[in-house]
Amino acid sequence: MKRVALLLAALGWVGCGPSEQSPPDPTVGSLTPTEAEDADGDGFAVDVDCDDTNADIHPDAIDLCDGVDNDCDLQVDGSAAATVGEENFESVTAALTAASESAVIAVCPGDHAIPSRALAAGDDLTLISSMGAENTSLAETNGNAAIFQLDAGAALTIDGFSISGHSVPALLANGGTLTVRRSVLHDNTDSVIVGEPLGAVAVTVRVEDSRFENNTAPGDGGAIRLNERFELQLVGSTFADNTAVRGGALFVRSVDSFGQVVLTDTVIEDNTAAQGGGIAAIGMSLEGVGDTRVLNNTATVSGGGIYLARTEASNLTVMGNDAPLGGGIIAAYEPELAGLPIATMFTDGVLEGNTAQQGAGAAVDALESLHLQDTQVLANTASMVGGGAFLGFPFGFLVSDSSDWAGDANDNQPDDVYAASSAPPEPPAGSSFSGYASGETFSCSAAGCSPAP
Repeated sequence: MKRVALLLAALGWVGCGPSEQSPPDPTVGSLTPTEAEDADGDGFAVDVDCDDTNADIHPDAIDLCDGVDNDCDLQVDGSAAATVGEENFESVTAALTAASESAVIAVCPGDHAIPSRALAAGDDLTLISSMGAENTSLAETNGNAAIFQLDAGAALTIDGFSISGHSVPALLANGGTLTVRRSVLHDNTDSVIVGEPLGAVAVTVRVEDSRFENNTAPGDGGAIRLNERFELQLVGSTFADNTAVRGGALFVRSVDSFGQVVLTDTVIEDNTAAQGGGIAAIGMSLEGVGDTRVLNNTATVSGGGIYLARTEASNLTVMGNDAPLGGGIIAAYEPELAGLPIATMFTDGVLEGNTAQQGAGAAVDALESLHLQDTQVLANTASMVGGGAFLGFPFGFLVSDSSDWAGDANDNQPDDVYAASSAPPEPPAGSSFSGYASGETFSCSAAGCSPAP
């Protein structure tokens, strides 16, 4: 019995009564009921806080244009049209008026029209849609002026909008930097983006993850037209079913050779023009990166895929295009570039499955030259002559440098190269060369090809 008493004493009991040790305090080492119900510490319990993991979301929050129900009223973005910082505005125009020179304007879903706005040096404006191009459109109030016009030193980013129905260029860049991201630009009746800087001013245009569709220009560049000093970067974008006189999708021209275009994982397809069904590139650098393709474009005169004039093109896959002359590409003569000390080059590319009357893979104008380096010229078909390439008379000149001309089931038809020795009628008199294979190096002129296959 004594041993039992000692054991009970050790456990805090003496006889049948309670020990002198106090019971534990329920508030020590644990959360109060209020704290337990407000996990994010914003002062609102979980029963009224629609996101108790985010302190910026609660019933007293401002409902910003960000695609989130910030104030827990079961409505995303509320009744505001745009937000700058934490201030809401009833229209995008009001937000633009109140915004500083460097501001981010979050735009709510809806169709938004604003008066044409000019951006000067020092302006750095971003418009971002909370719900993307499927739900948010942007236009100029009357549809007959640019939505934005950039001058030298200005910067503008358009992110997540649909732009359509404009009869004049929607975005005009005379200088500065223009970025278009996650947007759809469609059914306009002029080039959507135009850059024409003057003098030494340059413009940079960057397009990311966007689509340009069904735009029609009365002149050059169905989707984009850039002249003189510029840098154009296209990333993960698609240009389809656009129409123009030159450059169904893109017209890029730089007589002083200060123009540069880089296309990364971009597709140019099903566009139409008289010259350059997909692209017209004059006096500049044109580079493809990653999976960049020029597909199924049509020219009614020449250059079904790409119209090249004194341009250095590289890493481009040109397939399934069609034109009477130069189904894939044409090295074209432009008198204004006659003194420019560069030749048209096509390097590390693919010319495959294109069709034409003459020069299905490539054509060379009578006064031009084309250098094909490490290029595949495969399975192109001409209904007349020059399945792989056609040289115009009298001075068309072709160099093949380590290029692949198939020589098997993927051979060009009816021949690899046709060198014209007279002017049209169609087809002109000349010499036909077939049987070139892979890794071939040779040159061709009106006198023929050397070495012969």
